[in-house]
Amino acid sequence: MERQVSKLKAEVTRLRKLIAKLNGPQTLYGEAISASPFGILVHDAEGKILIFNSRLEHITGYTASDIPDIPTWLRLIYPNEEHRKIVLAEPREVLPGTTRVRESMITRRDGRTGMCRFTSVRQESGLRIVFIQPVEDLAAIGAAQAENEHGYRFL
Repeated sequence: MERQVSKLKAEVTRLRKLIAKLNGPQTLYGEAISASPFGILVHDAEGKILIFNSRLEHITGYTASDIPDIPTWLRLIYPNEEHRKIVLAEPREVLPGTTRVRESMITRRDGRTGMCRFTSVRQESGLRIVFIQPVEDLAAIGAAQAENEHGYRFL
């Protein structure tokens, strides 16, 4: 009986280690997505939102629970139907493994508008990963780089 208990304990320990090993990358990826300086939205081929990170919440004012799918996302960030039609009329197809970049004016939850850059990548599986960055962030980065280069030249 004691030998069976010992074997059972060893098996439980092995399974716990295996679970920890499998959860390790998931935790790492989750931390990387949460800490990203970009808004990140991931959706499946049917348009269901799978990932909506905290930076995207900061950019748009919407939470992950506000946006279950792409039609809802488009309706919220483009509340003006005419503007939404114009945006949706643009070619949106992204071939697997390729990147598409576009800029568009969005409406935030508080009603303010802002220009954002959308960088979209589609995986073979049908998953689409979209990185969103406000254009004013890009302008600040450009100014900081120019200032840094100017300072470097005078050293």
